[in-house]
Amino acid sequence: LQQIADEKGPAEVKNYLKENLKKWKKEEIYFAVTGRSATGKSTFINKIRDVKPREPGFAKAGSGNTTKEPTPYPNPKNERIVYYDLPGVGTLEFEKALFPEKMKLEIKLSELKKSYCLVRSKIDEDLANAEHDGRDERDVIPEIRKQIQDDLSRQESLKNCDEVFLISSRRKDVGEWQELLAHIEKSLPPIKFETFMYSLPTLTEKIIDVKYKTLKTRIKIATGSAAVIAAIPVPGVDVAVNMGILVEEIYHYNWVFGLGKERLAALKGFDRSTLNCNEFHVPAGDIVQLIVTQLGKLMLILEVESVADILSPIIGSIISAGTSAVITYRYLSQILEKFRDDARTVYRYVIKEQGV
Repeated sequence: LQQIADEKGPAEVKNYLKENLKKWKKEEIYFAVTGRSATGKSTFINKIRDVKPREPGFAKAGSGNTTKEPTPYPNPKNERIVYYDLPGVGTLEFEKALFPEKMKLEIKLSELKKSYCLVRSKIDEDLANAEHDGRDERDVIPEIRKQIQDDLSRQESLKNCDEVFLISSRRKDVGEWQELLAHIEKSLPPIKFETFMYSLPTLTEKIIDVKYKTLKTRIKIATGSAAVIAAIPVPGVDVAVNMGILVEEIYHYNWVFGLGKERLAALKGFDRSTLNCNEFHVPAGDIVQLIVTQLGKLMLILEVESVADILSPIIGSIISAGTSAVITYRYLSQILEKFRDDARTVYRYVIKEQGV
């Protein structure tokens, strides 16, 4: 960082740090979704990407021959994450009899050592049927799981399947979405899972906590960057770059938790003025001023230490680095907690409005 500052100037230091904090944006992730026709593949793909009817990229859901060829569906929040909807087994275009001979998908996945799992969707329909029949809903999922396990025990080609998950793509309060996401986390490298989580809609309230945990790890990177940059004996570099880090992180929290101004405005009857994130829905220049105000006396300390670095590079850098790290960590931790709380508030409001 010192060399970059000397050779290319403070602006390049800021760009270098921003690139390191944005490594996740370069990751590519591909999911394949296959199975029998009319089992909810397209609905699942829409749900996990938070794409609704009449929106660009909506995967047409139907009751029969909907998917006729492998179709890619990029995530609107990150087009490097792509879900491939494969032809349904048993459709007119993809006869079931040809599937085992021509695809051998399970065997090929095992040969490639690719992780795969089985997902049983439409659990909400099973629960509704149980209620209609006067059965206890608590018995439904265990009964379906046992039936699936019995079927799998007779399928030699599926013996390497990692796990089985029961979900609903229409109701957020039932099924095993959280367990499915835990499986995805286990199957992906950390940087790819970070990428995946940032683009994931709030399918359950626990996802908010997972996002919070993932974002918390970024604070350590930002803190380390603040400490190192504060040790550069160039007037104003530490204040300017650290301020840039804070602004970028706040924008990122807002995006990851889905707390954008437009999205909140679309929630009918919701009073967004009660949210902490509302104060950050302003132009970038105003956000800088807001941060300065919130930092208060701590910001004055940073400015004084920029001069101290020139007068005494060694002593000043030691003090400045430590102080900048503490300030950055504490400030971003507080802001992240507020955004997490806002996300919970919005999620609970949506669930209440949906009557779940």
